[in-house]
Amino acid sequence: MRIDTPNLKKQPLSAILWFVFNALASATSIIAFIQFEKFIPEGPKGYVYACGLVLITSLSIGYAIFLQRKKLHRYADIAIYFHFVNHTVRDTLTWVRNRIRNNQFSEDDFEEIDLATNSIVDAIAGCFSVLTGTQCGVCIKEFADGLSLRVALRDSLSKMTRGKPDPQRQPHPITEDTPCNNVFFGADSCLRSFCSNDVVSLWRINKYSSPSFEIYGGPPETFTLFGHRFVKGWKLHYKSTLASPIRFMRNRMNTSKLTISENPANSEFHYWGFLCVDAKKRHVFDIHRHPDVIAAFSDCLYIYFSELYDSLEDYKAAKKS
Repeated sequence: MRIDTPNLKKQPLSAILWFVFNALASATSIIAFIQFEKFIPEGPKGYVYACGLVLITSLSIGYAIFLQRKKLHRYADIAIYFHFVNHTVRDTLTWVRNRIRNNQFSEDDFEEIDLATNSIVDAIAGCFSVLTGTQCGVCIKEFADGLSLRVALRDSLSKMTRGKPDPQRQPHPITEDTPCNNVFFGADSCLRSFCSNDVVSLWRINKYSSPSFEIYGGPPETFTLFGHRFVKGWKLHYKSTLASPIRFMRNRMNTSKLTISENPANSEFHYWGFLCVDAKKRHVFDIHRHPDVIAAFSDCLYIYFSELYDSLEDYKAAKKS
């Protein structure tokens, strides 16, 4: 089985053409204003014409700025990542199932599964890097014992820059991980996802916690100036973060990785973990659109991990018998 990773480089041609077009349109409008007296008639008609020209130009510039700030054109470039992730999930699950059914699966095949899973995480990181216009990191946190979490996977770049402590780290309580905790317990209206474009400000008002602080030398320093509290020496690798649960709605016939006693009383979900995306810059996530993008990946990952887990359990049971 061959796992191909998509090209994660951004394609800026459309953005450049859009910028050139807007620049030419703006230059034309400026020239029109400079040569005002040459083509605008005198009298009331000229006044109405001039007002109309100013109004139309202002609206056009404002609308262009509005569209550019939304960066909606970037959504046209992420279809390849959705296709790649779904394609890899389909091929990997089918391949594993067939290998086990034909008694061809071996311990060496776990390496192929790891390659496939890592390529999925890299594709998700590439998708959000294109959407936000900045490099994003991705990790998957899974439940360890009870309500404790551990980082199970990172994208390739994050693994090189901040993934080295992961194998040695002890699982941390979910209560020490604000994004996952808020989604799991539905705190602060985080029923479907957690999104913060300014983690530093959240931490400053005691609404954000992370076990990563201890890895990078503890919490940052603070100082007060004119009655305002400021943060000095932020040590985490990110200032914006987005988290989505990898789960599905449970019913009486479903089993859960967490026992009933470990789930909160109002939890009707089967959790595998959380998909987390972050960025070094502030204000990179669109709180109205990006949660749905990450949720689409999370849903796909739930299918992937559930089916893969069941297939490998069948393989281990057959091997013991």
